[in-house]
Amino acid sequence: MINDWDNPLLPYYPKYKNVTLPPSTINQTKKDLIGLLMEAPSITPINYISDGIYDRVLTNFTEHAKELNIPDHDQYDWNRVPVNDLYLKKTIYLQKPNKEIRQKIKFFRIKDGSFKSKYNWINVVKLSLYFYRSGTDPKIVAYTFGDRYGDRLIKPFKILKHDWEKIKSQFSRVGISHSYIDWECKICGLRGYSNSESELAIIPSNALTCDEVKIRNIII
Repeated sequence: MINDWDNPLLPYYPKYKNVTLPPSTINQTKKDLIGLLMEAPSITPINYISDGIYDRVLTNFTEHAKELNIPDHDQYDWNRVPVNDLYLKKTIYLQKPNKEIRQKIKFFRIKDGSFKSKYNWINVVKLSLYFYRSGTDPKIVAYTFGDRYGDRLIKPFKILKHDWEKIKSQFSRVGISHSYIDWECKICGLRGYSNSESELAIIPSNALTCDEVKIRNIII
């Protein structure tokens, strides 16, 4: 990254852009905070409302500030898994209270030496998705969100336990070069997949428990 002011193209760009956020279409007071963040858009920031996502995340971080251990680690032996799947690459931006959402320009060089530019959000808090797998049972996974370095995480994790049954094997998948296996939960019908080289390391298609899938199916 280079200094904005060293760029000869800067006079052609506004240094800041003001952005008016539309009201969120999601219910920010939904009981399941992690499930709510999984549903939230990751393209534009989520507008601040009193007792909404921002306040709830801040309260969660404050309440668990002294909990250095990962929740339920003794039972599940959690291992953080690098997020390579497009579905799991998720970043949420939360508008800070009493702050105006803006975008600040950043320039960078590409291989041919020319400049490219992008606008980054400012006056926001950024949360990243963290994905864990159980070392005692690789079929069990957990989701949470946290800050940039994962030092502060929303607790407890959202733990998913499904009764997986193998459906079929495939030889390709979008964005994945190796073969994979399809799975389905015998209880709720949720789908998942795994790498054929680590068969039991199943990634659910949605971060939903069996009860949540059943409710969703009834509503639909």
